[in-house]
Amino acid sequence: MAKKYVVIGASVAGLAAVDILRKQDREGQIILISKETDIYSKCIMHFYMTGQRTKEELSFVKENFLEENRVCWVKGKEARRIDTERKQVILEDGERIEYDKVLVATGSHAFVPPVEGITDTGNVLAFHSLKDCDEMMEISENVRNIVILGAGLVGVDVAYGLSGRYKDKNITLIDMKGHMMSIQLDERAASVYEKEFAARGVRQIYHTGIEKVEKNTAGNIQSVLLTNGKTIPCDLLILAAGTRANTELALASGLQTDQYGLVIDDTCRTSCEDIYGAGDVTGRDMVWPAASKEAMTAAYNMTGTEEHMTDFFKGKSTINMFDIPAMAYGMPEAPDDSYTVECRVGEDGSYQKLIHKNGEICGVILQKNLEYAGVLNQLISSRPDLTKLEKPLLDIDYGDLLWLTGECVCEI
Repeated sequence: MAKKYVVIGASVAGLAAVDILRKQDREGQIILISKETDIYSKCIMHFYMTGQRTKEELSFVKENFLEENRVCWVKGKEARRIDTERKQVILEDGERIEYDKVLVATGSHAFVPPVEGITDTGNVLAFHSLKDCDEMMEISENVRNIVILGAGLVGVDVAYGLSGRYKDKNITLIDMKGHMMSIQLDERAASVYEKEFAARGVRQIYHTGIEKVEKNTAGNIQSVLLTNGKTIPCDLLILAAGTRANTELALASGLQTDQYGLVIDDTCRTSCEDIYGAGDVTGRDMVWPAASKEAMTAAYNMTGTEEHMTDFFKGKSTINMFDIPAMAYGMPEAPDDSYTVECRVGEDGSYQKLIHKNGEICGVILQKNLEYAGVLNQLISSRPDLTKLEKPLLDIDYGDLLWLTGECVCEI
């Protein structure tokens, strides 16, 4: 009898799992359940804001992907609970869908910081989904002063999209850290993007947060009081200060969670047999490559092929704004003097930085010129003993990799 696979969530993790499930099991039934009614990449919504892409062009799969893979998509419905004894997924309208194996890929939501007045004031939006993006663009047409709280990857994307969409708005980016994208980049790499934003009129305020929001008589926001004591006008506040895992389904189903999210092992199985997890719902490594790899690992195990997850993609991010690409992995700054830091700046303005300790790479930043990414990916994934090398890591090539690993290494 053909197996019945249920995938909950239609973002990168869910669809990566669908792809592997169908490749591994040509006869099995695949049911995709999602609250969302569109398939889109959150990573490129800023191009939708600027008009560089249509809503349809946000999709990261082929137009007929679901049809080709014979997937039944139950869209616009939320999965509320998994009945683990009867092996059924219960939807918001009471419908029950049976399964042999199920993947929980319910993603995450925007974090709303505990700022006074933030929850009962109009024109305050938590930015996370395409629905949020559409609402933000609608409101932004009729306001003058826009404040973005959070200068991480999401906040920077919003600033990029809005500054490309409008030339007559006052856009301010605020963050408690000392520079933008502080989790991914060091101060030097971040400054390259900060200068580009400043040239486009985006005001940036760092080492600062929002203490209180103030509203007008209509109940909409009119200004924000900063932690430095200053008040700035604000007609639209966009919250991009981090994300939290969507664990409601996991909790309602009795699956093990922790302070981060859904707990999975290295096969991506949860605490319940036949139930797997992948992506932002775990609350760990909340980036596209990690979500995809976890989902693929889960799908292999769901179909009976043993596969184990590695942390190769932990903390790995790619950035491309203003035609300036960057790749970041691990820590952007060495925490103490026990780490070795290698830096190199090219005549073309390219920047390379490596942080390593005891023969292990702990952090990488490549900016503008990413030609060295292939070598670094191999170093990170194969984990050779780098203490054998007698030259700087930034000077190694594929010949060195072959010598270190004893294997044939092809450029990726």
